Amino acid sequence: MTSLSIASDETERTRPGEEILGGRLSRARFARLLGLAAGDPYRVTEVSGRGRVVHVRLTQLSETESGPAPATYDFFFEARRPDRRGLLSGAHLTLWHHGAVLPAGLKAGLARRTGPALARLRFEDLLAALRADPEHTSALEERAASAGVDERETVGSGPALHELESCSVPSTGCHALTAPAIYADFFAAQEVRRASGCDTVDIYSDNTLIAHGDFECSYCAVTVPAPRYHFLRLGVQESVRDVGRPRHARGRFQESASVTDTFSTDINETDVILGEFGGVARVLDHAAAHGEKDQLMCVGLCLPDVIGADLESVVARHPESPSKPLLFVPPAPRSWNWLAHDLLKTRRKRLDSEYAAAPNPRAINLIGFPDNQGTARLTALLAEFGVEVNTHVLPGLQLKAIARLPRAALDVYCPNVYWEREYGFLGDESPRPGLMPDGPFGLQGTKRFLRAVLAALEGERRAEAALEARFESAARALTAPWGARCRQAAEHRLGFAVPAHGVHWLLDSAHSWGLPLLETTYEMGFGLDLFVGAADAAAATAAADRLAGQLPDGARARVALHTFHSLPEMMAALRESECEALFSNFVFDWRVSRAGKMPFSTLEFEMGLEGALATVERLLTICRTPLYRRFREFLPETPRPGDSPPRAARALEER
Repeated sequence: MTSLSIASDETERTRPGEEILGGRLSRARFARLLGLAAGDPYRVTEVSGRGRVVHVRLTQLSETESGPAPATYDFFFEARRPDRRGLLSGAHLTLWHHGAVLPAGLKAGLARRTGPALARLRFEDLLAALRADPEHTSALEERAASAGVDERETVGSGPALHELESCSVPSTGCHALTAPAIYADFFAAQEVRRASGCDTVDIYSDNTLIAHGDFECSYCAVTVPAPRYHFLRLGVQESVRDVGRPRHARGRFQESASVTDTFSTDINETDVILGEFGGVARVLDHAAAHGEKDQLMCVGLCLPDVIGADLESVVARHPESPSKPLLFVPPAPRSWNWLAHDLLKTRRKRLDSEYAAAPNPRAINLIGFPDNQGTARLTALLAEFGVEVNTHVLPGLQLKAIARLPRAALDVYCPNVYWEREYGFLGDESPRPGLMPDGPFGLQGTKRFLRAVLAALEGERRAEAALEARFESAARALTAPWGARCRQAAEHRLGFAVPAHGVHWLLDSAHSWGLPLLETTYEMGFGLDLFVGAADAAAATAAADRLAGQLPDGARARVALHTFHSLPEMMAALRESECEALFSNFVFDWRVSRAGKMPFSTLEFEMGLEGALATVERLLTICRTPLYRRFREFLPETPRPGDSPPRAARALEER
């Protein structure tokens, strides 16, 4: 009998909208069910049950001879229905496959083990296996956070949006004003995850871009020659931290400052009808001759993909100069994963052998840290402790930086749930140990970061000795202004609102670009208003209690917890709270402005000692700005036809 067969109640089903996500035990059980052997190049990375579907995702760990293979394969188990035929069927279960064509070895494993197992299993057995997993509860919260959807709030059954990209669940949009998972999400979790490809990876600073498509498409594509405007505040951007700084001191995540770094094939109607011949090669030659950056990157836009243009073969035939390598981003949903795989895994392995060198025992690689002034100051601080920063990788993807990776003794990753796959491309088969401490934000956060790095390089005892000898002297110049700003911060309050399933967004720095939000703002002296929402009072109270249990000792004196159960209740709680500023990763968030609060986000926070002082000064400026407090009565709900104008609007009209 398969290890998934667990005694279960025949009537056991998931409740409408409920989603069960399995942990390590479930992933191991379903790997055996799918016939995976120890040496197979696949790993079960997700298992979830929802409605009448259990979803299993396989991630491929190796690559084929022809290049990067599809990264994932999605399988769906459901109760058998006579009118539907799947990949495999049993007496009570049907297995479906979604995505790329299955490799022969994987299909053989399915036929050998999964087929016979389906003859014995019922759908209820799969759900019981998920519920028996001791990690399924915490994993469920993590998955809901990643998707930005509360398992209790989404209506309907079948696969969720994050399981099948082509699936449409209209009820999700219809419940935007009634589901706390949607209206109480100020972290923009789902939107940031969607933007975590081209919008958070720096392909601009080191690449001359060649767009294959019509020129009009470039107005909204990645090849625009100037910074774009976003609806999200992404942690890699420097739009706040660069204010008032000269150009040479600004962050490096910049789009092309000159049109000479961007080229387009500009295909037209004739090219579409008769076929495009030679244009891509000519533009590639021109870009190689006139582009100013170290790499060429050819990006396929939508139109060539629609007409079936074989851009990949054209790029493959183009001669690649060792001094100016040519990268290719195909027009497909996995485009940016393909690029990351190519650079961080395929090419890196070739570079590792080419640039092999004995690692410096006092050198580290910073991975996932922005290449900006905060990181530059952190690099200088590490140097005071005898630690050399060997290279930066991510958000930048420069081959020269990737080639230097083997020269360090330690990889230090910035916690980030949005780059876990990219981190995986770097971490496989690496002889270097990896470390992922919270980011160096605030004075104590910077000290903890230094302690973690030094301990990994030279041991706990020597790390403590080095910190005692040097940290106070490094921070001495900031002690007086830091203390003064923290005393001023004690007169102000900051607000954070989350849905019940997103409580850990406030506690886990991986959801805020390595920034431990509560620890850092609490250290600065601010009072904190925390708002937790769920559809029913019991769920909201339970989530608030979980959050309270994770707060620092003595924090309750400066922390106020609030619960809400509907959008009107949330807006009322936000308006009535004493906080002057409210966290949001959305640009121009109407929930913040209508509540009379000033917005702030991860962009106000900067790493390192000087960055800590700059951060508290920015937050004080935001709290002291009375714009929305003074004018919130002019920002009411959008009136419906026939409604009388609000009092403030009538007063303006009468003038």
